Amino acid sequence: MNNASPGSANGRPQVAFDRERVEALLEQLERMAAGERTKLPLSPARDTLDAIAFAVNVIEDELQWTNTRIAEAERKRAEEMVFAKERAERANEAKSVFLRTASHEFRTPIAAILGRWTRRGRTQRWQRRTAMSHRYRRPRAGLV
Repeated sequence: MNNASPGSANGRPQVAFDRERVEALLEQLERMAAGERTKLPLSPARDTLDAIAFAVNVIEDELQWTNTRIAEAERKRAEEMVFAKERAERANEAKSVFLRTASHEFRTPIAAILGRWTRRGRTQRWQRRTAMSHRYRRPRAGLV
């Protein structure tokens, strides 16, 4: 007792479609797959092909919306990366300026102290402490 029509498969009635309409929809799908922004046309028949075309159109809309959000997120991330790079470059320049200034600020007094130490070591008063003078002068000479 099979109620299916004579051309049925698996006990279900076989649906017949207009060959030209199917080919037109496949052609549109190929264009969409190639990247063309288009919609599949819906017919007045409102049959199974229309349901499929409608679903494909909804999916295409969702993909466009998602692609737009991804592009916006990538643009925003690129802007943040440029900002972070500029900030890092400014911080590096500030560090370099600080180190140049700090180096000068430390070297000047140390050079003066070592210069005085050397002059004192040459006077008679400090001759007896020459051994101690040499002991301190050698390690500090590397600081200047």
